[in-house]
Amino acid sequence: MNKRSFIFLLLLSLSLIFFYLSSFSNFFFQDDFYNMNLAQNHNVIDAFNIFKKPIMNFYFYRPFSTQLYWTVGRALFNLSPLGYHVVNFSFFLTSIILVYKFASQIFRNEKIALLTSFFYAYSASHFYRLFFLSQFQEFLLAVFTFATLLLFLRRSAWTPVLFILALTTKETAVMIVPFMFFSIFLIKENEDKRVYFKLFFISLVILLVYLFARIFFFGFARGGVYAYDFNPLKIVNNFFWYGLWSLGIPEAFVNIEIFKLPTIINPKLFTVFESWGNITIASFVVFVILIFKPLVLLLKKFDRKILFSFAWFACFILPVAFFPFHKFPYSVTIPLFGSSILLAYSVARLGKKSLILICTAYLILSTSSYMFNLSNHWASRKAASAHAVFDYFIKNYPQKPDNTNIYFRNSKEPLCLLIKPGMPYFSREISYAISDDVGLRLLYKDEKLPIYFEDLDFDEHFSTQSLVLDSQFFFR
Repeated sequence: MNKRSFIFLLLLSLSLIFFYLSSFSNFFFQDDFYNMNLAQNHNVIDAFNIFKKPIMNFYFYRPFSTQLYWTVGRALFNLSPLGYHVVNFSFFLTSIILVYKFASQIFRNEKIALLTSFFYAYSASHFYRLFFLSQFQEFLLAVFTFATLLLFLRRSAWTPVLFILALTTKETAVMIVPFMFFSIFLIKENEDKRVYFKLFFISLVILLVYLFARIFFFGFARGGVYAYDFNPLKIVNNFFWYGLWSLGIPEAFVNIEIFKLPTIINPKLFTVFESWGNITIASFVVFVILIFKPLVLLLKKFDRKILFSFAWFACFILPVAFFPFHKFPYSVTIPLFGSSILLAYSVARLGKKSLILICTAYLILSTSSYMFNLSNHWASRKAASAHAVFDYFIKNYPQKPDNTNIYFRNSKEPLCLLIKPGMPYFSREISYAISDDVGLRLLYKDEKLPIYFEDLDFDEHFSTQSLVLDSQFFFR
């Protein structure tokens, strides 16, 4: 890395801190509380034992990024989210440095490597990872994945060690091995490949042991939102949305039908998402127009580097491509490198003015998507509700309430035995935000604290001795 590249990456990192400054105050919500509880009830050493059945029905082998992360986090930061955010952001910046290093290794071109790191760093998809603390697993996976493959291309004996660490982070790390095999033939030319094959086969043995333990001992999450669907149209649809998310389209856009006859483009697309949504659409269209010609010219020659970018994206999306009911933008952490390197490769030969114009359009797209997500995405809205609940209890009940139970109602009106059509599900949303009874049990360090929600309880536990709270109060 030369001095010029070092200054660029330093300024890029500092600008990202400013850009994502509001993420540092985002509170815990949903899976964060569940994972805290999992960590405190799960021996860290046992968590790494893949030949042992998981406790609490947690069929995700992620001991490094879940149990260890939350165990150490609770010891250092307790229920203060700032410390966790600093850790997460540090790994985010580390992944960007590794993206630069990895792109440099592939292209041997400093300009393309820097552009790749820029497109990767300012992807709007990072919002979901930076505002959702439990997605530390994605940043850690990125660090271990890029480090593993970077060492592999450098024929380092440490490659299998980093691969093992990646497997303890998230299941999608299994795709590292297939991509090792693919990259041997795709990247290297006129070079002795025996060391590459040796590292590949060692990693393959590790992968087979991992898969054997997962299938016959540890197990997998199945059913519900994790139900597989091998319908080709559903798979294509998943790839389509992951591609859009990697380019900056907000997650919420998945909830509306984009293409609709007879107008082709659904008119609702321009009204349902209000001002920031419209700005995002406009900036996306401008960016696509600007990038279209250089991208087409690049695809016409379709060399090994282009094949690499497409293969990378497809390979690392594949593990989540069969879940039509469980697709989220945070899953593009690794695939994003493929789209970023394609963008960088297509604009690298443009003149300075054209390059500045495209990068500016990309920044505007990322900014508008970010502003849209701040007020619309569940990661910020649920965190705000959870924060309001915790603030209320810390202020009004510094000691555990001595009521029979804590009961979240939908409104101040008489309790309903059945949920009426159109009725706001405020108590259910609170349940999602604080992970049912887990959040407040962690606050008061009482695993048996009785907490109920009207939408999910149907009045079975409501009594005159209950501490009754109007759920709507926490959405103001």
